[in-house]
Amino acid sequence: MRRLILMGLLAISIGNVCYGCCGADELDIDFSVEKDEKLYVFVSMSIPENTLKEISQHIEPIGGSFVFRGLPGGSFPAFTKRVSELRKVGISADLQIDPDLFEDYQVEAVPTFVYVKDDDHKKIVGNVSVPWALREMGVSIEK
Repeated sequence: MRRLILMGLLAISIGNVCYGCCGADELDIDFSVEKDEKLYVFVSMSIPENTLKEISQHIEPIGGSFVFRGLPGGSFPAFTKRVSELRKVGISADLQIDPDLFEDYQVEAVPTFVYVKDDDHKKIVGNVSVPWALREMGVSIEK
């Protein structure tokens, strides 16, 4: 079971499904984030819902999470309402708000994929599939 983390104050359970954003009919990733690894996908509410959904279907089962810079319009109620709407359409990956991570990894555009292992990180910017991004970052994901 995954959690939705909003500034460390609220945790809500959320679900899982694949829509084949990379042309696959099912998840073709044999990879999961280990204790010394992290997979962040930096996003904003301006990204189309279907794109968030496709990315979510890949990162949720492998332990990745979406990262938002902040609250849209500075409104926590508006953010939680939008998150509720996204959950209803199947966007199930962990979510967190962390502007410091945007600075730490120098994220200037979304979506940005960041894979972190130990003290090293790799970054891919653009609307690409999760398997493609992981392969381009040199992460072994094959079944």
